[in-house]
Amino acid sequence: MFFITIGYQSGRPRKLTSKKHCQIGMIIKHNHFTTASEMKAQLKEKNPELEVSERTIRRELKKIDQSKSLSCLPRFQTHTRTNSVF
Repeated sequence: MFFITIGYQSGRPRKLTSKKHCQIGMIIKHNHFTTASEMKAQLKEKNPELEVSERTIRRELKKIDQSKSLSCLPRFQTHTRTNSVF
């Protein structure tokens, strides 16, 4: 007999959900030079009940940089090739 636990996570629950993680990604994609304090203010504006530190935002940015992609961010083609038939 064995037990399967679904959704169990040890440790402290995360402050930033995947949706908020994507919001940080969109902010940084829109303006790459946005500081952590500016991001904190933008997140606070959208979610007044959210209390997140600048350190947490920096940590999330580090994760985004390491993964190099977010599945929630729209991908744009940088080059389009048109084939002409002569």
